Amino acid sequence: MLFDQFEPFAEEHWHSGFIRCIRHQLYKNSTHLLSCEFNIHSYNDQCFVAHGIDFPDEVRAAVIKRKAEYLAARIVVKQALSALGLEVAQQQVSIAKDRSPVWPKDIIGSISHTQDFAVCCVTRAAEISLIGVDSELILSAPAARSLAAEIHNETELKLMTDAGFSEAVGTSIIFSAKESLYKALYPVVCCYFGFEQARVSQLDLQRSRLTLTLCRSFASQHGLASDYTIQFSIKGTLVHTLLLQS
Repeated sequence: MLFDQFEPFAEEHWHSGFIRCIRHQLYKNSTHLLSCEFNIHSYNDQCFVAHGIDFPDEVRAAVIKRKAEYLAARIVVKQALSALGLEVAQQQVSIAKDRSPVWPKDIIGSISHTQDFAVCCVTRAAEISLIGVDSELILSAPAARSLAAEIHNETELKLMTDAGFSEAVGTSIIFSAKESLYKALYPVVCCYFGFEQARVSQLDLQRSRLTLTLCRSFASQHGLASDYTIQFSIKGTLVHTLLLQS
């Protein structure tokens, strides 16, 4: 289980091939969270055909890692959209010019992938207003130190370290949480905004949740609420975060 508000629905395992397993979880029987583990060493371009996934030109020209991550993410997206009852022709999610996913009409969703893991969260827009999901490799201590100033301020990190997280794990959680917030809000604001526009203002360690508060000027400019709750979890070498707002 990645996030505690979701119930397990189905799990499939394979002993060979590109996809190792797919896990399907449900929230209120209408929001689908699907994740998969995949084997990049088993990837070849024919995998797109085998899984019935469109192979866009911009992905064809990419390195193998990018191709494999894109394919794995679209495989779970296809299954999620099928679970929502969409026709086969509507189960393909293309890439917009700004590199964001192009969801079918009346569908809202979010995608993330890293290393050998991909995840998506998808529902109908009438059910949920904001979705942002993110998965990241936990940063090494040197990487966390070098990136810290771009991700958070000292007060934000202190909230995490006071709760018992190392600086590297704390920075990784904050990074992923702000990525989830960005993914959730980008379709609303339709513009890039940096991590400095949000800060960690609260941490609920018992419920594995934190609150991100937007800068007042940014929230006012775009007519946004100030506070957003992000759930987080750590599984092995990965940190996962989710913003899910009705």
